[in-house]
Amino acid sequence: MESKNKYNIGINLGFAVNRFPEPEEWIEAVLEIGVRRVQFVADLLNPYLPKNYRKSKIEKIRELCSQHGIIIESAFTGSFTRVNHFGSEDSEIRKYWVNWFIEYAEQMSLLGVSSIGGHPGILSIKNDLNNLERKKRISDIAHCWNIVIQEAEKFGIKRVVWEPMSVSRELGHTIQDALNFQVTLESLAPGKFKICLDLDHGDIESGNIDDTNPFKWIETLGSKIGMLHLKQTTPDRRKHMSFTRENNEKGTVDAKEIIRKMIENEVPNCTLFLELGFRERNPDDKLSIVENQISVNHWLDAGAQL
Repeated sequence: MESKNKYNIGINLGFAVNRFPEPEEWIEAVLEIGVRRVQFVADLLNPYLPKNYRKSKIEKIRELCSQHGIIIESAFTGSFTRVNHFGSEDSEIRKYWVNWFIEYAEQMSLLGVSSIGGHPGILSIKNDLNNLERKKRISDIAHCWNIVIQEAEKFGIKRVVWEPMSVSRELGHTIQDALNFQVTLESLAPGKFKICLDLDHGDIESGNIDDTNPFKWIETLGSKIGMLHLKQTTPDRRKHMSFTRENNEKGTVDAKEIIRKMIENEVPNCTLFLELGFRERNPDDKLSIVENQISVNHWLDAGAQL
């Protein structure tokens, strides 16, 4: 199907954390995998590390990326920042994380990043089960992100991209919940928020089978999508698998159909970031490069571009 829209293949650097921690290492890994576009993760360079240390690392990253043609398009939270942050009931915690994200935005702007984001915020089980508290917490989360984007714009950051998750306390676990939160964000800062659609997310206990159907998410969200996180998955939504032949035979993600659906629903130009999970167990720990290579080729065959 012909399309004026272009969907590039890239890679989220979560796979590199503690495997390839130094800029020389993760850039070499990215080149071996065969992509040029990457999504940085805060776990590789926390914005609250000493400023002089970060400055030297940023200079090294810029130098190496320029040398090898690597483009850092966006920056996300990572495994070690999967905490309550803006969803905390403690205002001091929320304030800390607002400052943290503003510092992160400034840091990443030095690497040419145009968007930042991650999971929106996490509620405690107690607050999620209390309807009144849940509404308060969601309002706080939206307010915090609005402060972040207003400040981040001063550094040249153009938008926040947030990721719908898979349980209600992490927000966006259903299509309707994701739409509701997006509307709330847009009411605060029109045009400044987009959605990162993760093909493995969605609540398997929502009672609506559409909530675990990536095609339905694409149909509904359309132009609200700013990027995708790619991984092969199964109906229980717990796998974070690569796109090997064996995984594709039992998986539910059809790459060609995903791209066809994106074209059909006029999803704007965006990057599809592989976000694969490799456990710290053998042989998984040794497979991060080769299975990312296989996955890149799989999506290129499906119609994605470098």
